[in-house]
Amino acid sequence: MINIEPSLNIKEIIPSSVCDWPGKVSTVIFMGGCNWRCPFCHNWKMAWEPDKIPNILPRDMVDIIRSRFSWIDGIVISGGEPTYNDHLLGLADKLKHIFDLPIKLDTNGSNFKIVKEGLERGLFDHIAMDIKGPISKYKRLTGGKCPYHEASSFVGQHLLLAREWNCYTFRTTLVPQLTKSDVEAVKAMVEVAGFELVTQEYRPPEIEI
Repeated sequence: MINIEPSLNIKEIIPSSVCDWPGKVSTVIFMGGCNWRCPFCHNWKMAWEPDKIPNILPRDMVDIIRSRFSWIDGIVISGGEPTYNDHLLGLADKLKHIFDLPIKLDTNGSNFKIVKEGLERGLFDHIAMDIKGPISKYKRLTGGKCPYHEASSFVGQHLLLAREWNCYTFRTTLVPQLTKSDVEAVKAMVEVAGFELVTQEYRPPEIEI
């Protein structure tokens, strides 16, 4: 077997899903940790307290994917925030080498450099980027972790990169802090760049934060 870094911070795996990559049956890998503290995060324990969740061994991950290989069309890497993990690109590279399946990355977009490198190396086939809301509300929507100037920079970079690669989905979750005008503002920003915004219904966490 090809060696894989033993500490990948993999916290959960859904062996087969029809919901996480529209049009595909996929295995979903969740990596723990996140650089933000979004107050309505539905996966907050994995994002904020990953050390309290045992890691899944890489060999077990490979066995799970192999057991579903004839049924799945792709692999989704989600979180938490996958680009917050140092071994994301190494993981994607090994998955490509072992299974030769398309890989979708779920990301908040904050680590533009890693996403761009992954695309250039042929590691990611689709990017699903969450736009939290209007840029003016980013600091509030990320628990004070992402100020206006940072959000403005990387969102703009991704919108330009998406034109080049044509493999992005931009989506916004309809959390209680967003008004109808907020959502319209995000739609307008995305549409100006030539894309459609996908909106997702808010799913509260099982335990209130």
